[in-house]
Formats: sequence, structure tokens, C-alpha cells
Amino acid sequence: MQQFGIYGYECSRKMEFDSYTITPITTKHADAKRLAADQKRYFLTAILEFKEKQPPEVLRKLLFDLEAVLSFIDQVDVIILAQSARTEYQTDGEQKYIVTHPRNKGCGQVIISDCFETNSRKEFIAMAMQKLEDDQHDRGKAFRTSFFKEIEVFRGRTIIMDVTYYLLFSSLEALSRAFYRKYGGNAAEPIANFLIEHGFDVEQDNYLDLKKGVSNYTELRNALFHNGKIEKTIQRNGRRIDLKLVDFHDELWRLLPFVLIKYIGFDDGHINWNGWLDRNYFK
Repeated sequence: MQQFGIYGYECSRKMEFDSYTITPITTKHADAKRLAADQKRYFLTAILEFKEKQPPEVLRKLLFDLEAVLSFIDQVDVIILAQSARTEYQTDGEQKYIVTHPRNKGCGQVIISDCFETNSRKEFIAMAMQKLEDDQHDRGKAFRTSFFKEIEVFRGRTIIMDVTYYLLFSSLEALSRAFYRKYGGNAAEPIANFLIEHGFDVEQDNYLDLKKGVSNYTELRNALFHNGKIEKTIQRNGRRIDLKLVDFHDELWRLLPFVLIKYIGFDDGHINWNGWLDRNYFK
């Protein structure tokens, strides 16, 4: 039986899938949450066990994708290691952990904890893993690229705002362009259409509620990419508008996970799709 340790993922209920199971180290939610949230150490929080031996290539890809999906759920880096791996473990009481580098957090947990909704995380993992396998056409490839770019924003050792903004925007742009197969012209148009079609409260141009105007994010991306600037002044309807990347960065960071979840087709009824604006992720 192939067994692996999962380090840093919040898990308090056993999940069984077609080819593997994930068994939590503790069934107490408070303990699971504390262990998974540690930003200096990766605590062993669950055991991954395969029902049958997997071919090396299949196993490698499955572990790579599953590690990404679990990281996405809690928006913090998660590690999966073979139980037999030569790793220097340390212990805190009875809890095993490893130390590599400080863990940066993303925009916050985006799938509700399993103590509040039994099946949400299991269903999301199954749907996300299936979506990541579908990379044989433009849309599938764009989704996979966008998904991993979103994760890399917080997986790095240092978060640099202009770098993360560009990664997030390019992820959204790639997904939107592939969806419409529209690879030229102003990025604001396909992005706005894509977001509106998927139910998000935005417009291509909105100069009264700036955070809902896709063109405003695009202006900042252009200023960053072409001129290395993190702000842009525009004139609209005789009005001067000063756009600053720092004022739009967090909204874009919160938006992308919601877009990816929506694109996967997951909705457990607990997600507040306006959470990227009001910061209340669940209802």
C-alpha cells in the first residue's frame, strides 16, 4: 500500500475517493485548524493512502495536482511526502512536523471547513482534480495554467505586490481569452464578458465604483508591464482618475480563486460570490 503524509492541510474528516483515501491525524477541528495554520512549520495533518499501487508517472502527476488543490483550498502551501522519504522530522508533543521556509498565506480559506459542511471539500477536490486532468485543448490548458499561477502567488518565499498582480491578471486574462478564443485586442473586453457570463458583478468600464471596472485593472497591468509603473492617471468624461495598484491588488487576489471555483462548476451553497468585494467568503 502506498502511503504519503500530507503536511499543512486543514482536515478533520476522512475522505474516500476512487483510488485513494485521505485520513486526518485528528478529528478535532480546533486542533486541525491550529496545526494547518502554523506559518513557520508544516505539521503532519493527514495520511494519503492509495488503494492500489499506482504507476510512477500516474502517481507523480496525481500527487503534484493534489498538492496544488489542497493548497488552493486553504490558500497556503501544502506538502505531500512519501512516508518513507528521507526527511528530517521534528516533533511538538505527539505532532510531527517539518521546517523548510516560512509559509505565506494567500487570500484566505476559499472552501468551507469540513467541520461545518461534511462533503464540500471532498466534492471540490474531486471536481478540481478532474478539471486539471482535462488539458488536451486550449480551455483546459488555460485553466491548468491559471490554477497554478494563482497558487504560486502565495507559494513563493516572498510576496512582491507588482509580481503577484501581474501573475493574477495574466491568469484571468489567459482563462478569459481561451474561453472565447479571442487572443488579440484589449484584454478588458474578454475578461469583462467572461466574468459577467459567470455571474460576477463587474462591468468593462465603471468609473464610479472603480473596483468593479475591469478596464481599471487592465490600465494598471499595462502601466506595470509596459512602463514598470504601479499607478496610472486616466481622464474619463472630463474627470481625472488616479489608479494605484495597491488599491486594486487585494480585490484581484480575492477574485481569482472565486473565478476558478466557478469555472470548475463547484457550488455548495455556502460561497458568497461577492466575497472578493466584501471579504465575507461564506454565507
